[in-house]
Amino acid sequence: MTIPPAASARPQRPSLLRPLLVCTATVMLLGGGSAVARVLDRIIAQVNDRIITLSELHERLAPAVYELRRQYEGEKFQAELQKVRAGLLNTMVDEILLLQHADEMGIAIEEQALAAAIAEVKDRAGIATDEELSQALTAEGMNLATYRAHLRDQLKVMRVIGVEVRSKIDILDSEITARYEETKETEFVVPERVSVWQILRKLPPEATPEQIDEARKASTEVLAKLKDALSGVTDFASRAQAFAALAKSYSEEPAGQEGGDIGSFARGQMVAELEKVAFALEVGGYSEPVQTEFGFHIVFVAAHSATSYRPLDEVRDAISDALFKERFDAARRDYIARLRDRAYVSVLGTAGEATESSVDANAGAGKSAGAAESAQEEK
Repeated sequence: MTIPPAASARPQRPSLLRPLLVCTATVMLLGGGSAVARVLDRIIAQVNDRIITLSELHERLAPAVYELRRQYEGEKFQAELQKVRAGLLNTMVDEILLLQHADEMGIAIEEQALAAAIAEVKDRAGIATDEELSQALTAEGMNLATYRAHLRDQLKVMRVIGVEVRSKIDILDSEITARYEETKETEFVVPERVSVWQILRKLPPEATPEQIDEARKASTEVLAKLKDALSGVTDFASRAQAFAALAKSYSEEPAGQEGGDIGSFARGQMVAELEKVAFALEVGGYSEPVQTEFGFHIVFVAAHSATSYRPLDEVRDAISDALFKERFDAARRDYIARLRDRAYVSVLGTAGEATESSVDANAGAGKSAGAAESAQEEK
């Protein structure tokens, strides 16, 4: 598909602009001999020749209201709803600008692409049929036809952003390397760790002095056996084998049957008494009995790794993604700001206050249709 260049001229303001913005749809309800005017809908914004009505905002707001009611109530609910409403109005303005530019570029969404997007939504949500999807949408205040229309618009937005923003971003290897060097001390540290085996002689809760003496004596006897077994043995494999055999015979915990292996630990992850001893031992070394609330431990260090950093090749993709997101977010904000600069935007807001040319451009430019934004942040 050949995409014609986008128009660059600032559109002329449509005629009858002021009356259009302030008009409201009303109905006269006759009752009790008097006429009562009730506002059913009103225009809350205009983007070039496209209007946004209060009912459109409420329709788009329905899923968010459904979710907010599950999380908040009372004044907190109202406060959060106001935030979401204001942000959504900004989003709708940005969407219209992007959709209008998509039309200028000749972008259209084929039925096959829309069907594939709906199938992906269903798959991610664990929904098997269109009927189930309709039921789920109804529960959130939307029907399938409306959802298809919104999804088609989101796909258009994605294509516009893809052509005008995403395709123009390149992340260089030199940038990835520089970011790695800048952040490795905080983001890619691999902490010092020890792999610990133990032989535990257990203490019951609130052990008596006699029980403590008995467990200490048993642990000392096992230590003597360990010293005999390792006397003159220098290679690690033999020392580990000897310790594991004693752990299977004398350790009073399930790990004993696995040779006493209780895992690998960084600092701060072990009982303090054991940590102090374990990190001081060399690989293949063992300790005197160490008393904790659990009993008496003879500690054997099977491995000890110093503090290091994850290698660049291992984190290259993560760094590239982070750099891309930073660049993309900034470029998207700038792009939407440029669309606003050459467009006419006038907003009454949801409470009736009139503002011109902006609905908090910085906030709005940072958002586009929810699914479109998520998709564009995936590199």
